[in-house]
Amino acid sequence: MRNVAPSRSLVRRANQVKTLAFVVGAAGIFALAVGILFNAVPLVAVENPGFGVYNLVRGLALFAGVIMIVAALALGVRAFTWKVDNDLAIEIGRLLSPYLNDDYTLIRNISKLAIGYVDAALVGPPGVLIFRLFDGVGSFINEGENWMRVKGRTPTGAPEVAPLSFSPTRQTQADMDKVAAYLQSRNLSGVPMYGVVVLMRNPPSAQIERLINPKLPVTQLPELWQTLQRTYLIQAELDKPKADAVVRALYGDIL
Repeated sequence: MRNVAPSRSLVRRANQVKTLAFVVGAAGIFALAVGILFNAVPLVAVENPGFGVYNLVRGLALFAGVIMIVAALALGVRAFTWKVDNDLAIEIGRLLSPYLNDDYTLIRNISKLAIGYVDAALVGPPGVLIFRLFDGVGSFINEGENWMRVKGRTPTGAPEVAPLSFSPTRQTQADMDKVAAYLQSRNLSGVPMYGVVVLMRNPPSAQIERLINPKLPVTQLPELWQTLQRTYLIQAELDKPKADAVVRALYGDIL
């Protein structure tokens, strides 16, 4: 199995954002300095008919300077904290590598403007498998698309649950839809899409207490291979030339 991450392109993108942050910050400092100067040293007398416009300009300069500096700081934080790989996806690669040949490519840490962020995608003869790597702690129940956390037990032993504020299943489905749309925009329509939610912590730190008609497969990390054998790996629907084209679209030319 090829196990790759678009680290170079992500580093290049982070450097571009750093450059943008510097340019925006410099422009903000200049605008702020102009606004302060115009306020400290009035260049137009109050009785001058043009003072109203002058006052507006210096106010806008101060406002624009502050906004651009804040934006530059936000861009800088984003650039310097940009993830170029995903430690959880690396674990997935280590687990699957012994079982899959080079007909399969695991692409970690996908980050594209048209797609957003995807933990990992496995491309192979069955199609594209989208991973949602859930690092939460606790005991969970998944019913359809809905997820609940077990908070405790009633006197009869029944679980007391509270809805999660998000659904890993819905997140996975959204990623599948965005990847499919992106591939279609690259003239790669009809690619079979699959999804799986993986609990990355082992019991008892995290566990699935109950699955009730799950919309997508849900598995603990140690059982991932067995889960894929029952789901994703059942049949081959994607020929190799098209699979290679999907890899190039999501990652780049490694073939």
